Amino acid sequence: MNRLHGGKLLGLSLLLASNLALAHAGHDHGGTPEQPPAAHQEKASVRFADVALLDQDGMPVRLEKDLVGDHLVVMGFIYTSCTTVCPVVSSIMSKVQQQLG
Repeated sequence: MNRLHGGKLLGLSLLLASNLALAHAGHDHGGTPEQPPAAHQEKASVRFADVALLDQDGMPVRLEKDLVGDHLVVMGFIYTSCTTVCPVVSSIMSKVQQQLG
């Protein structure tokens, strides 16, 4: 085999090997889907000021004493005159409330 023919054959072999390696790299090797990372849970201590608010019926309630206490609380504050994103946020909060019970 002459030197020119050997160089072409070597170049073609390297090109073929690199294409095979690239094609193989895109496949899932494990056969099972990747597991998402475990959730990291951090503890936080939050204190609310015990301010007076009005509930949905117009009755006065205390934020800390009557509403929060030692419960998990999700709050959303919107402008009732808002016509853009506020109705969407209110809908999401309603679904959260239904799911949490």
